[in-house]
Amino acid sequence: MRTAMAIVLLATQCMALNATGADRAAELAQVVAAERAFAARAQFVNARQAFAEFFAPDALLFAPFAAPAFPRLLESPDWSVNIQWRPVAAAVSGAGDMGYTTGPSEYRRSPAEPPVGHGHYTSVWERQPDGRYLVRIDIGIDHAAPEARVPDWSPPSPPPPRAPALDAAARGAAVRELQEIDARLGASSRGGAPLALASVLADDARWHRSGRLPVVGRAAVLTASEASGDAISWVPEQAIVAVSGDFGYAYGRGRWRGTGGPDEGDLAYLNIWQRRDGAWRLLVHVSRAVDPR
Repeated sequence: MRTAMAIVLLATQCMALNATGADRAAELAQVVAAERAFAARAQFVNARQAFAEFFAPDALLFAPFAAPAFPRLLESPDWSVNIQWRPVAAAVSGAGDMGYTTGPSEYRRSPAEPPVGHGHYTSVWERQPDGRYLVRIDIGIDHAAPEARVPDWSPPSPPPPRAPALDAAARGAAVRELQEIDARLGASSRGGAPLALASVLADDARWHRSGRLPVVGRAAVLTASEASGDAISWVPEQAIVAVSGDFGYAYGRGRWRGTGGPDEGDLAYLNIWQRRDGAWRLLVHVSRAVDPR
C-alpha cells in the first residue's frame, strides 16, 4: 500500500515538474525583472553607469547607427539627463536565451523635476554564461507626451512555450531565412500598406517611428502606415537568431522620404521577429531618422 502510494506521489511530482518546465514563463519574468532593475539602478547612479552595468560586453548601441557600446560607455563623461523608463511589453525565445522589452521613457533635468522629453526604448536581452540577462542591442525614439499612461507589463496567458535548441546547421538556416525576410520587407516598404508588411505582421505588432507615438496591433499598424504614406526602406546589416530558432532580430540602415515633399534622409532601424505557427512574424519595428550632421 505504501509502495503504491509512493509511486502515485512520485508520478504527481513528476507531472508538476513537467508542467512548470513546459513553458518559459520564468525566463520571461527574469527578462522583465532585469529591465526593471536596470531602470531602478539608473535612479541611484548616472544613467551612463547603469547602461555600462547592464549592457553585455558585445552590446550594440545606436549612435546614430548600431555600433559597439564599449568602450564608449566606460570612457564617456556622465550624461546630463535623468532617464526614467518601465517595460510594458516583452517576449522571450523558446530556449529562454533571448528576449526583448519595450516601454515608455521620460527625460528629466533631475529626478524630481517634470519630464522635458518623452520617448520609447526597445532592448533585446541575451542570457550570459553566468545566467544573467544583459542588453545585447538597444534603440530608442523620441515623441510627444502620451495622452494616457500605458499599463505596465503583465505576464501573458498562455505563457510562452518552451522549444528545443537547434543544431548549428538548422540555426544557420534560420538566420539566413530571417535575414532574407527582413531584407525583402525593407525593399518593399514604400508607403501605404504594402502586401509584404500585411503578410508578416504579428497580431500584437508594434510600430515605433521617431517623432510619432507608437502604434500597437496589426490592424492599427496597417492603418497608420497607409495614412502616413511615408516611404521607408532598409537593408539589414545582420540578423541574430535564438538557439531555438524561433526568436530573433535584424538591424541596419535605410532611407525615409516624406509624403509629397522633398524631405528625405537616412534612418537606423531594429526589427524584432518571432516564429509563430511556423512563420516569422514581425513583433516590433523601430526606426528613427538620422541627423545628416
